[in-house]
Parts: sequence; structure tokens; C-alpha cells
Amino acid sequence: LLLPLDLETWPVVFHISRYWPLFLLIAAAAVRALFLLPAPRRLTAFCLCWFLLLLAPRVPAVMATQVMMDKWVFMASPAVFVLLLFWLFRFRENPRPWVRALPWTVIAAAVFCWSAVAHAEARLRGSDEKNYRWTIRNGPRTFASYRLGLILIRGGRAGEAVETLRPLAAEFPDNADFQNAFAMALWHSGDRREAWDLMKELAGRYPANRSIQENADRMRTMLPPTGDNGPNRGR
Repeated sequence: LLLPLDLETWPVVFHISRYWPLFLLIAAAAVRALFLLPAPRRLTAFCLCWFLLLLAPRVPAVMATQVMMDKWVFMASPAVFVLLLFWLFRFRENPRPWVRALPWTVIAAAVFCWSAVAHAEARLRGSDEKNYRWTIRNGPRTFASYRLGLILIRGGRAGEAVETLRPLAAEFPDNADFQNAFAMALWHSGDRREAWDLMKELAGRYPANRSIQENADRMRTMLPPTGDNGPNRGR
């Protein structure tokens, strides 16, 4: 929130670790330390509750997806900045001129830093495709990889979609949406044999999935008659 150096839309959180008790102790100590800072305890408690209450509705989604979306944190950010500004402007009561100038210096530096980061984010993540590509630069991420694959398929870049969706399909063989998208990427890239084999298997495994059944029917009508509903032998 204060130092967004990684420019992550979906930083991974809540990894299972044997150090969880230590992390909880550190978090408890940090909360306790807030009340030792030079600010009224009522203000500190108000800002802390403000932050946690705004973040609380997103906790189930965070636990389910294992990621923290940056916009969820930004919604709770006013509570953090109210407390920080109160601490900074306590320096204005200091008799030394250079100390009184400290709040404005820190604010100016923060605004400059955040402006530079905003420009960098616009260049790196200025579109959905750029955003998803940036998110998966270090490896596949379920939601981002899936959405990027759909964008590439719709944009006529099925070959790129295959490379994006293949790791996802391999890691989540029981996810119907991921498998369906991968099969369609294969089909549009010209690899109709593999696409039809996969889609035929999905149609049998998910008879109630309307999207899969429609895609399977569409593939079947586009295949040449071979007697066994086999795939097109050529690309």
C-alpha cells in the first residue's frame, strides 16, 4: 500500500507454512506497537477498526483464491493515511524549523513516488492483456492465465493461447472451464486431433456443462465424416 514496488495486481498470500505461529505473533506485536506511537489511543483504535472492517468482507475471497487484489487494500487505505498524517503533523509542533518542514517533505516525496509508480503501472498494465501478462510473468496464475487465454483466443492468437493455457490445463485437470478453454485454443490453432479428443472426453465427463456441450456439437459439425466422429487429420 505504501511502497508498491512490485506492481502486483494479485500478490499471493496465505501460503501454508510452519511459521504461521511466528507470523501471528509478529502481527499481534505490530498491532500492540501501534498503541505505543504518539497518537491518541482512541484515534489509533478507530483507524485500526476502520481498516479491518473494510477489509473483512474480502477475507473469504482472499482465503479461497489465495491472492489479495490491490483494489481491495486501496478501499481500506483511508484509515492508514489518516493515522500517518496525524503522526506527521505532530512534527509541526516542534520548535526547530527543519523538523517542522519534515511533514511536507515526506508528503512531497510520497506523491512523487506514487506518481512515478502510477506511470509505470500504466505502461506495464494499461490493458487487460498487459495486466494479465504482467501477473503471470513468473509462472501461471489461475485467474490471470485463464482470462489471458480467452483474450488471446478472441483476438485470433490461438497459438499464444495454447501456450498460456497448457500449464493451467495440466495443473488443474478437473477444472472444466480451464480444460474447455484449452480445447478451444487447440482447435483454433489448427491442432484439431488433440482438440477433438479432449473436447469429446470433456463432453462425456460434464454432460450438464452447456458451454462444453455446445463446443463439442460445433466441433462435431465441422469435422469431416469419418464414421467414428474422428478429428480432421490435417491441420
